[in-house]
Amino acid sequence: MRRRTDNGSANAIIGTAGDGAVMPCAGHGTTEAGGAHLLLIIVSGWGQAHPLASPRYPLAHALNHPSGRPLPGEYADYAQADIEQVQGVDAVSVFEALADQTLTLLQALPEARLEGIRYAPSKWTLKDVIGHVVDDERIFAYRALCLARGEAQSLPGFDEKLYATNAEAEMRPWREILCDYRAVRAASVALFRGFSPAQWTRSGEVNGYRATARGLAFHIAGHELHHVRLLQDRYFPLLA
Repeated sequence: MRRRTDNGSANAIIGTAGDGAVMPCAGHGTTEAGGAHLLLIIVSGWGQAHPLASPRYPLAHALNHPSGRPLPGEYADYAQADIEQVQGVDAVSVFEALADQTLTLLQALPEARLEGIRYAPSKWTLKDVIGHVVDDERIFAYRALCLARGEAQSLPGFDEKLYATNAEAEMRPWREILCDYRAVRAASVALFRGFSPAQWTRSGEVNGYRATARGLAFHIAGHELHHVRLLQDRYFPLLA
């Protein structure tokens, strides 16, 4: 379903959930007739309390093949400790639950006080951290797609510090950053729901180590949990 509402000089971008809730998500993307720039996110069955928080697709449940937990050797050694913190045996279920938990925390933050918040001069701001989490998910989901499709070439690494600097998250409204998180999580869930058992365990080389699609999926979850703990320990006290 599409709707356009006027919100001052900007276009309000909305989708609808399965329960009929309207969920604003300001931004720009595809072009409608008449030149209005719209970004449309369509979801179904997402909770009223946290709109867009839990990207579940009821009609696709029958297509979901549980990933199972990855074993050592299916992800980078450095990710071991973070992956051990992930609860659950299916990547899709983990992603849905984690989105609920993370957005519960982030949506409660006072936007007016977030600008420039960092716990040390050389560290990322709070907005930088979430921007990094989102970019990391984009990259690792793409890597998982490549492995699931049988990519034979070694996938390159990336410079996370360079990416975070050039993302300029501090210049973006907090609502827009959260909208970005929701959109990327919905895309990841939609991708992973289509993986077969063989695709989940198909392996390849990523930045110099061997990995499987499910190993990379659990890496995403463990990485997010790592940064959420960091926010709670070092950033949130600055907002108290």
